Amino acid sequence: MTVHIELPDNFSVDAFLSFHRRDNAIVSELITERTLQKAIMLNAKPVVLTFMFGNKTVEVSAKVAGSAPLANKGTLENESIEQLAIHMLGLRQSSGEFEHKFSDHPQVGELIQRQRGLRVPQTATPFEALSWAIIGQQISVAAAVSIRRRMIISAGQSLTGEALSHAYPDANDLLLLGHDGLRASGFSQNKAATMIRVCEGVVDYDLLPAHVSSQTEMQRVVDKLVAIKGIGPWTVSYALLRGYAWLDGSLHGDVAVRRNLQPFLSLDEPPSAKDTEKWLNQFSPWRALIAAHLWQSQSLSGF
Repeated sequence: MTVHIELPDNFSVDAFLSFHRRDNAIVSELITERTLQKAIMLNAKPVVLTFMFGNKTVEVSAKVAGSAPLANKGTLENESIEQLAIHMLGLRQSSGEFEHKFSDHPQVGELIQRQRGLRVPQTATPFEALSWAIIGQQISVAAAVSIRRRMIISAGQSLTGEALSHAYPDANDLLLLGHDGLRASGFSQNKAATMIRVCEGVVDYDLLPAHVSSQTEMQRVVDKLVAIKGIGPWTVSYALLRGYAWLDGSLHGDVAVRRNLQPFLSLDEPPSAKDTEKWLNQFSPWRALIAAHLWQSQSLSGF
């Protein structure tokens, strides 16, 4: 299946590609110039998505790994590739309304104007977002990327006839890998246990629905997540930001957000998590979006 999607004039191709360029090793993602190939599991099938960016459009194609591209009208068991692409590109996010309201903010207005059009690139599935958030808890991005790579190689389906070697694993794949396999991939004891609990929730009781259409539904997801041992507010906010484009999570506990906020507040050291939380509150319902602007200010959009 191939679709063509028109992009807004201010769409940042670089920000989108940077997020998927976290790992220089060619495992489940490959970026060449203005093209992204990404291998994921959709409905238990390894699927290769290709985004080819033109001047004002992007061509998106999808195929089951090792086979021919899907027919133009095709879907993967009702998974609309076009809608998935629009989601991953962040084209439904209300960034314009946010910019209109805060572009004259005394502290970060200039930053918002300079990064006008910034959207938060999305993972292909909410599970990918949550699993990445768990991996990244309280470690450096470089360490998280290394663990992620080892997990993909250990648990992801191996691909033949493709430039990519493995598909990003789904919950069933990680359950098959098991606690010991996660530990061998670099997970701590606690993170491995948390990941197994999450995978069981995804498989057994729809912990992460594919789509969330209301604040009430989002709150149900939040309530289920925070009830899982090993998942705290930062993990929830980050996972919902990257998996569901929920722009109002508070990332006040994020070290990079606090560090990058420091110069805008003319402080000698990064603000505390409590002070950062208070400062972020003024941007509701876009607290996570301003956090993304702070990430981008130091080229940290890959996180």
